[in-house]
Amino acid sequence: MDRWSLSSGWPLNKAALRLLMLPLLPLYIWRLGLGQGLVTFYRFLLGEDGFVIHRSERDPGTIIRDDSTDAWVFQQIFILCDYRLLVGRSDVRVIIDAGAYVGFSSIYFAELYPHAFIYALEPEESNFQALQRNTRHYPNIKAIQAAVWKEDGFLEVKDVASGQWSFVVQEHSEGRGQQVPAISIQSLMEQYRLPRIDILKIDIEGAEDAVFEGPGCHTWLPKVRVLALELHDHLYPGSERNFLEAIATYECTVRTTGENIIFDFPELPEPGVLEAPRRRYS
Repeated sequence: MDRWSLSSGWPLNKAALRLLMLPLLPLYIWRLGLGQGLVTFYRFLLGEDGFVIHRSERDPGTIIRDDSTDAWVFQQIFILCDYRLLVGRSDVRVIIDAGAYVGFSSIYFAELYPHAFIYALEPEESNFQALQRNTRHYPNIKAIQAAVWKEDGFLEVKDVASGQWSFVVQEHSEGRGQQVPAISIQSLMEQYRLPRIDILKIDIEGAEDAVFEGPGCHTWLPKVRVLALELHDHLYPGSERNFLEAIATYECTVRTTGENIIFDFPELPEPGVLEAPRRRYS
């Protein structure tokens, strides 16, 4: 497997990846403008990295690191607009970005909702440093080096050799990996005095299994207006089980975009009013 395959996480050679990217050129030009769109597209196409992208004259720039998966995540967020179903929400004040990677999704949310405050959580050290650099010009983004988990504590970050976008955290440490703080959604809300979460985005490489384990998630889930979640059962079989059991308790509207599932809770349910659920899927 060559560097392109390791960077992208896809078991494809460079020529195959180039062919897949070619139809996206008009989108690059539409999103970034003619000049920046062409330059960025061909840099990505040729496998270049280690440069800064300015999406507009006012954009302070986002960094694409050397030999990384940054280009692919940038493409998902800013070119393919994987979170486009989150556009046009009313009264968005609090956004939690769990699994913020290098900050692209947090920046997308900050520009989409400039009056909202974004809590961007990323456990892995190199990704967190890039997150801080990319979001330093956004006063409404708070970068937090921590892993979202079912309870507070410490976890070990593990490199599964699938690129920087796929570090995982694990509970049973052998003392060899990077130790990072773990925090539950409920603790995060208590620490920052958040009465509700308007948008909760979760992309945490299979750790959603722990986050939604047991009755603890029902202390904070009723306070979420919109949940944007990427499941990883295809990589970690069984990791979606606890989530599916938890969400079945709630009335919600479900839509998909890219790799994400968007759950809309039209009215915030009150805790304790969960014994007679109604489900609505669309």
